[in-house]
Order: sequence, then C-alpha cells, then structure tokens
Amino acid sequence: MKAESVRRNGRPREERLRQELRVIAWGDGLDMAIARAGGVRGLAELVGVRYQAVQQWRQSGRVPAGRAIQVALLCGWEPTPHQLRPDLYPHPDDGLPELLIPLIKRANELMEMARGLFLQRH
Repeated sequence: MKAESVRRNGRPREERLRQELRVIAWGDGLDMAIARAGGVRGLAELVGVRYQAVQQWRQSGRVPAGRAIQVALLCGWEPTPHQLRPDLYPHPDDGLPELLIPLIKRANELMEMARGLFLQRH
C-alpha cells in the first residue's frame, strides 16, 4: 500500500472515502460531524470534550441534547441540529440562525442533485 493512500490513523484512503460516501448517502448527522471534524478525536477537540465522550455518542447514536447546536455551529451548520437530534428539532430549519436557512436549503438541493448524479453513475 502506498504511503499517500494511508491516513494518520492507518485507515486506507479507500475506507475513508467509503465512510464519507455513506455519510453523504444516508445523512447520519453524527457521522457527518465526525467526518467534517476529521475524526472522533477532531470532533472531541472541537467541542471541548474527551475522546471517550464522542465515542459514547457514536455508540448510543445520539448527541446529548445540550450539545446538538454547539456541534452544528462548530461544524459550520453541517450537520444541522435537525440531523443531529430530530427528536428535539423535528423541522429541518429548527435550531438554525434565520440568515442561514435559505443558504442551507440551497445547499441541500445541490447535495440532492449531486447524490442523484453519483447514484446514476455507480
């Protein structure tokens, strides 16, 4: 295996790309935040919690209620609070700053178009 195809943590580049495509395809909010932050450790540092805390979130499949907006904000509102905690933020716009709503709607439209193109080609 070539050195450039391996990440710091030893995962092959192809595995990382598959993970990112899974996040895009299924839209799991926590996995999206982890991918955007550069991994579990990156998200933990970004949010200011221990690595183990993010691992627990991942195992439970839930970001704590008090962290959903913080994680969304620190990850550039991608994922949204709705994607992180749909039980607390049932509408896709819930928890978002008013100025970002039109921009995020357009970004979601573009993502849907890109996902459709990707699925047509593969």
